[in-house]
Amino acid sequence: MTANSTPVPTSSAKALNGARPAGKVIPLLALAPLREKVDLLAELRQLAREAERADRELTQEILAAMERTGLDRLAGREVIAVRGARENIEVDAELFHGALGARAYNALSVGVVAARKLMGEDDLRAISTVTTTPTLRMEPVKPAPAAARRRE
Repeated sequence: MTANSTPVPTSSAKALNGARPAGKVIPLLALAPLREKVDLLAELRQLAREAERADRELTQEILAAMERTGLDRLAGREVIAVRGARENIEVDAELFHGALGARAYNALSVGVVAARKLMGEDDLRAISTVTTTPTLRMEPVKPAPAAARRRE
């Protein structure tokens, strides 16, 4: 069900019970404050995406400038930027298993995207534990046609 004043097409997403959500429209004036929160949440998500993009760009710009000038620390008015490094270790799963034997399984995980390519969705689900987590996706509302707005 959708609480809205105009029909909203459903997507291919599944509801928590596994069925596709119905495309029904239920106008409820009592939901007005909650509807405002839906728009606020969408705006916050957009702001977060923009902030993350700006963070990445500024980080790269500042790191590049610090590397060019040989600086490890750069003081702003309110904070000090400290250049550091992070190591990423990629473990060879076969060598890891060879070194530890069956004990290695406690530390291993399977990448679902790669596993689907290797054995298919149905076979993968048959040997997996599947859990369902609620999600909330924001879809733009298409404006109602002019004729429908005049009748309201």
